Amino acid sequence: MDIGNSLLGWVRRVPPLVGLLLVAACATARTDNGQIPPSAMIGSAFEAGAKARVIADGKPVEFSTVSPGDIEIPSGRIVVCDPFACDPGIPFTKAVPTGRFPVQLAVARAPSGEQQVAYARILFSARPAVRWEMALPPGESIDGSQTNYAFGFPVESGTGSFMDATVQEPYLAAAADPNTKRQLIAALNEHQTSGATWLVRPFGPGTVAMFSTGFGDGYYISYFGLDDAGRIVSLTTDLGVIERPRS
Repeated sequence: MDIGNSLLGWVRRVPPLVGLLLVAACATARTDNGQIPPSAMIGSAFEAGAKARVIADGKPVEFSTVSPGDIEIPSGRIVVCDPFACDPGIPFTKAVPTGRFPVQLAVARAPSGEQQVAYARILFSARPAVRWEMALPPGESIDGSQTNYAFGFPVESGTGSFMDATVQEPYLAAAADPNTKRQLIAALNEHQTSGATWLVRPFGPGTVAMFSTGFGDGYYISYFGLDDAGRIVSLTTDLGVIERPRS
């Protein structure tokens, strides 16, 4: 799909946070032990008044939370993809709870005042996450037996999305129409709050939640937040704005 002219010129970009950029340039990110630990800020970035352990110009980066709306998940098979280059996305191996859940964006503000969406998540429960697990497609593992690569999704339009697998077909059929695509892009541009561009729309049996991705195009990894009983309480996509602490 050629989205260079049909999309990139229409979706507005937020200026980058100078000095904090960490965007994966390749399709996968390798680690020594097969696992990439999520940033320590994945959970706490959504807390009121959160400050990252990242310093820019001698000052900590602050977060604010934007709540675009709720996503309807009929089957529990979640796809995270660029909504304008998702043909089709592959659901993660783990199933999530079904029902209606809030989508939240954690927006990082640099000392200069510039803002970017650092994390996007679906919150399934108010129970705290005590550990994080990389969200993987079928046939992949992070135990070192099958792979030592991180898996995520590529973005070509500066936009990411959450959707249930059963919503993909009606969404993709609608988005294939140029007029519908233009309408979606116009709606995205109209919904801008605190450095975030977002849109939540119904398609078929559920909804699609779209959001601006960090500094734009790149490759982004998602993580399941698990409670002390191993139950999924959140799904968070790290949009590459905050540098992971080095071990």
